[in-house]
Parts: sequence; C-alpha cells; structure tokens
Amino acid sequence: MRLAWRKDVAVTGRRGELEQLARRWLAPGIADRFMALLRPAIRLCASGPDDQRVGQLGGEPALPDGMPWPTWADDEPLSLVLAIGFDRLVGYEVDIDLPLAGSLLFFRPGPESARDPDPGARLIYVPPGTAVSRRRPPSGTYVYPLKRLAARTVLTWPHGCEPVLMAQFGSFAQADQLVWGQQCDGQSFQDALWRHRVVVDRGEPDHQIGGYACTVQNSIVYQAAGAALGHYNYQGAAFAAEAAMWTALLQVSEDTDVDMGWGDGALLYWAVRTTDLSARNFSRAYYETQGH
Repeated sequence: MRLAWRKDVAVTGRRGELEQLARRWLAPGIADRFMALLRPAIRLCASGPDDQRVGQLGGEPALPDGMPWPTWADDEPLSLVLAIGFDRLVGYEVDIDLPLAGSLLFFRPGPESARDPDPGARLIYVPPGTAVSRRRPPSGTYVYPLKRLAARTVLTWPHGCEPVLMAQFGSFAQADQLVWGQQCDGQSFQDALWRHRVVVDRGEPDHQIGGYACTVQNSIVYQAAGAALGHYNYQGAAFAAEAAMWTALLQVSEDTDVDMGWGDGALLYWAVRTTDLSARNFSRAYYETQGH
C-alpha cells in the first residue's frame, strides 16, 4: 500500500474548478456521476533546480548488475525512453498501486529502426535492493538526450471511449449525449474540459503515470483487454470484465526537448492488469503506439 498522499493545494483547487464546470454544463445527477469518475495521475515534467528528481527521459539507465542490455530482433539494441524511481513518487496522489521502492525502465526501438517498433518495446522492473550500475549504451544504440523529470499530481477524466463510461452511462452514445455534448453558451462540455486542460498542462508534454490516458485513437485499457481476449466486442460482459482488470500505467508523448518524436503527434502507452501491478509483475504489460 502507498503512504499518505501529499495534500496538493493546486489539485484541490482544480477539483473545485472541474466541479464548477460540471455543475454549469451538466444536469445535477450527471455532474455527480462525472465527478465520481475523476482519477488522480502523476504528471512528469522537466525538473527545475529546486525540484525533487523522480526520473528521467533518455540518457543512460541504471541496469541491474549482470543484466545484458535489452535487445530485440537480430540483437538490435533498444533505446531508453524513460526511467522512474518509485521511492521518489511516494506521497504523490495517484489511482494505481505503485511500488514504494525500486525502479521501472521503459525501452523501445529507436527512430532509426526499419521495423514496426511496437513488438520491440520492453519494460524492466528493478526490485528494491537490487545492485545496479549506470550503463553506457552499446555501439549502434540510438540515445535520446537526458531530461531530468519532476512530478506533480493532476486530475484526469475518462475520454470518449473508456470502458468505465459504458458501466456508468450504458453506452458511449449515452455518455456523448449526457456529458460531452452538453451545451452552455454555445460551447460543449468537452470543449470546456479541453480549455481547462490546456491551462493545467502549462504547455508541457503529456508524460503521465496512472489516471486516464490521453486517448489519441482508442482507450489503452480497451486495447489491452481486446488483445488479451483476441476480440474487441466491447459490448459483451466478458469484455467488460476483462477491461475492468486493466489500468493505464504510463504514457509518453513527443518531447522536443529531447528530440523524441513518434510521428503524427503519437503517444506511447503501457497498460497493466491491476493484479499484476500489485504483484509487481510487469512481464505481461501491454504496449501500444497511437498517432493521428
């Protein structure tokens, strides 16, 4: 279990702002249901001189001693995308059961790879107490520049195709009618939320742990459940049960600070079953790239 959350005044204020929007745009009962769906997430942003560093984009990873550099087809070395230290995240409000210590390393084929990169993604969990050392990438590895990361808590809401909307409103069409499409002063609730999010994001890239992922094409939970079942019949009971077992773990957006670009405004997504997360088993995590 995680320790007590840091009481972030900014998050409390944002919750109040979201409730004001919901009460203005939505019917009272619907506003209550929308507010109940909000989930906290950890936003990763560039660290300043006075910020606690919680992880990094790019650079050199701290790998367990004796572990070879991760590779995929034809021994092509993978590029470090992001590394996070869980002990630095203790106390940040988030909706998933993160470890209290240890680290997690996210690798992916570099942009120069000639193959479809998605099958090559790797996730390495380093348990607490493991002897590690900073590792220089092998020759031929594409290395993203180092960007040190700080953290803050943000509130997230489900986008138009999250499975929880089916459970809450019966269908995506009903959610569109009762929530996203509601009008006030010539503006939809969805547009009002987008304007709110632009202010909260501060122009930062969408690097995020937990919460609802920022959907580009489809919910990462939906995609993970469909991949596990071998079909995408989201209206079936079996699909709903499987989707309820998954949660968004990490999303990484394009970041010009470190020359990270996935094409067409794409984001990288990792999802994990909640039972695997509690067991600290990341070997079955689901990965996908989505672009416009």
